[in-house]
Amino acid sequence: MNRITQLFVVVLGTIVIGFTANAQLTVTGGDLVVPDDRVGIGTATPETLLHVEGVNNTLILARGNTQGNSVLIQARNMSSGDAGIMVRNGSGFWSAGIDGTNWTIRDTSDLQDGPKSELRIKPTVDSTDSMMVYARSYNSDRAGFVATGTGSAFAFGTDNGQFAIKDNSDLKDGAGSELRMKAGGGGTDGIAVTARSHTSRMAAYVVHGTDGYWASGVDGTNYRIKNTSDIKDGASNELTIKPSTGAGDSIGVTARSSNSDMAAFIVRGTGGYWAAGIDGNSYQIKDVSDLKDGANNQLVIKPSTGGSDSMMVTARSLNSNQAGFVARGTGQSFAFGNDNGTFVIKDTSDIMDGPGNALSIKRSVSSNDSIGVTARAHGGSSAGFVVRSTAGNWVTGIKADGNFHIANGNDIKDGGIEKMTVTTNGRVGIGTNNPGAELDVVGEVRSSLDGYFGHFQLRNSGNRAMIQNNSGSNLVEINDNFRVDGTLRIGGGASAASDALQIDNGSIRLSDSYQIQWGNSLTQIKGSNNNFLRFFTNSNTDPRMVIQGSLVGIGTTDPTSHLDVDGEARIRQLPADDSLDSIVVADANGVLHSRTLASVAAMGAQGPQGEPGAAGAQGAQGKQGPAGQDASSDCVACSEVETVAFEAVCEIFEGDVTNFTEITNCVTVIANLILINADVCAPNETDCLAAILGNVQDLIDSKTP
Repeated sequence: MNRITQLFVVVLGTIVIGFTANAQLTVTGGDLVVPDDRVGIGTATPETLLHVEGVNNTLILARGNTQGNSVLIQARNMSSGDAGIMVRNGSGFWSAGIDGTNWTIRDTSDLQDGPKSELRIKPTVDSTDSMMVYARSYNSDRAGFVATGTGSAFAFGTDNGQFAIKDNSDLKDGAGSELRMKAGGGGTDGIAVTARSHTSRMAAYVVHGTDGYWASGVDGTNYRIKNTSDIKDGASNELTIKPSTGAGDSIGVTARSSNSDMAAFIVRGTGGYWAAGIDGNSYQIKDVSDLKDGANNQLVIKPSTGGSDSMMVTARSLNSNQAGFVARGTGQSFAFGNDNGTFVIKDTSDIMDGPGNALSIKRSVSSNDSIGVTARAHGGSSAGFVVRSTAGNWVTGIKADGNFHIANGNDIKDGGIEKMTVTTNGRVGIGTNNPGAELDVVGEVRSSLDGYFGHFQLRNSGNRAMIQNNSGSNLVEINDNFRVDGTLRIGGGASAASDALQIDNGSIRLSDSYQIQWGNSLTQIKGSNNNFLRFFTNSNTDPRMVIQGSLVGIGTTDPTSHLDVDGEARIRQLPADDSLDSIVVADANGVLHSRTLASVAAMGAQGPQGEPGAAGAQGAQGKQGPAGQDASSDCVACSEVETVAFEAVCEIFEGDVTNFTEITNCVTVIANLILINADVCAPNETDCLAAILGNVQDLIDSKTP
């Protein structure tokens, strides 16, 4: 052989063992080479401390050769999916290695042995795969991990189909404080997570962030969520769920704020927030992310506090004049609420929906305004109200004929003859829905005034109308003639001579002195031999009207003119005549005089203007003024002068335009001021002023209720 210088050679058949000059041990035939401190089996160039190579199996032992390098032991099996290391002592075997792609530790002498208790690590194989570590118990329904510290141990793993975390050193140990998760069994089965406290009636979960704690769990029989580090801590902001304890008991959910008078639940979706809870002593629901946020769309329930206080439910719309409630059933929706100052009930799904069958209640806005209740039928010509009791039904409303009806029934549209009908032309029918007169009664008419006039009834028998007493005797009979059974006396005196009016045997007699009186506090009409007629109220010293000869006195008992009025006077519907040039004025004593328009127009000039006052705050925008003057003409229409004068008077008197004299004087002054520099188109200034003054009464009438 051609070899380097050898110090020692041993020949054993085909195997040659020797040391080379550099102290290398070489075994030829067995492929054992020991160069320096490395041992190579099946390779002449070992790369590690122990390097074994063959066709299939390989074991490599490498030491760290630089700082930070690890020692590597590698066992490789080229022909099997298992490659492992076995450790044995007097109690048994454990094998550890690769089983397929998993790292496995198994209580066997070889990884290829069948299922046993084992710990397995499964690697990730792609970007969406996860790394798994699992322990399997071959002969028990428990398999777990144990974490032991100096103070205590925790065991966690599967315990008979549930994942459990216990404060003990083995899952098989008895009852202890624990956390359990029950796997879903399929179908309608759910996953349950259970925390159990072995020595306390409290058991909770605690979540800790950089800003604080939240503890949630069972406290006695209640479930609570608190902003504390332990469920046993005292009063704090919390959510409590109280279970029902019996058939009649309810489940209560309570949110409590320990440092605020507000406590709420928040629900959030992709479209927005809703906060619901207590604000002060009211329950509110708002479309905000916190109940403390300002005014917004909301529902408020105010509790009664006792006595005469009521419970209130309020829906408020922040950015709309409509706010309502909706009641929806399987067949129909009804919306009811505030629609721009009117309470409305509609057969729609929203108060803002268009016309529909509706009931409206209009609120009063001033002292003399009335509240209106309106029923409107959107899809029909009939609309009515129905009053129903166990005894029967009544319906009132408008039918297709436009008349108002009162009838027995369930609906105003039902047929039949109504009990009472009021037509659009003012006729009233009782027992007929087509009255032929202002009052048309089909049937008997009876009136009973017992104790004063006795009893009488009005009957229609054949072609006769009769007034009978309670014994059935005719007192008055109307046929072709009018007949009174006895003497018709008016006055009620002790004898016929003292009657004010007596009709007897075809004669009518008035006494020399007569009186018509409706009561001590009502109007009296008296006559006397002095040939005058007086109207009194309350007493003879309080006359209202006196006619004495050719003199008429109103408010006075001593008229001195053909018409003497002590007080205000009103004349309506005077005929207009633009050809006249005189007006009527009153002197200081109230006596009327005629005055020409020319003399009125010649009134003295206006005095010098006083010093201007300080500018006031800007007022609200006024009404739109009248149309401007035609640029093609320099004249002003008399109607424009009248409009300006009347509007000024209404502003001066603040709407109280009942005093004809004061209004006339004021209109005269203002109109003259306007006409000083105005060129009236037609008529001229004098005729225009007369026309304006002739319309003063119309102005008063239009402003007087």
